[in-house]
Amino acid sequence: MVLELVATAALGLGVGGVVLALRYFSGGRVPGYMVPIAAGLGMLLFSLWSEYSWFSRVRSQLPERVAILRTFEERSTLKPWSYLVPRIERFSAFDPASLHTHPDFPDLRMVEVVLVAHRQPTFTVTQLVDCAAGRSAEVDGQLTLSDGGAPVDADWQRMDEGDPLLVAACGG
Repeated sequence: MVLELVATAALGLGVGGVVLALRYFSGGRVPGYMVPIAAGLGMLLFSLWSEYSWFSRVRSQLPERVAILRTFEERSTLKPWSYLVPRIERFSAFDPASLHTHPDFPDLRMVEVVLVAHRQPTFTVTQLVDCAAGRSAEVDGQLTLSDGGAPVDADWQRMDEGDPLLVAACGG
């Protein structure tokens, strides 16, 4: 966030400097009030670009095998333009390399779901996905396994047939 603030200020100074140079070389034909207007407009446009391109920039840095499961858009009264063009504030992703199966339970998959939010720490959540029953459960410190390796007290949640995690973990 600090780097973004510094970049925004530097861009404002740069754009203001360019307009100031144009004013100087044009012999004063560019009005003096255009310098702060151009600097402010440059900073505003950079901030908007940074906010709206965040998801695509992060996505381009992920390996191609990573599947985006869900995106979550933000609309805010403090940013009224977001009602016209909402921006992606956070997303969840799944890396097939994190998929694990147990030989005795072929329909049960353990996967890691990555939760990424703009200007927030990234979290990884381990999920059990029961492909046959269409349900999932979070693996936490409270989960116990039977002697055979089956989850005993998992807090199972039903999943819709087209749930992106179910499709990604179970292959459709």
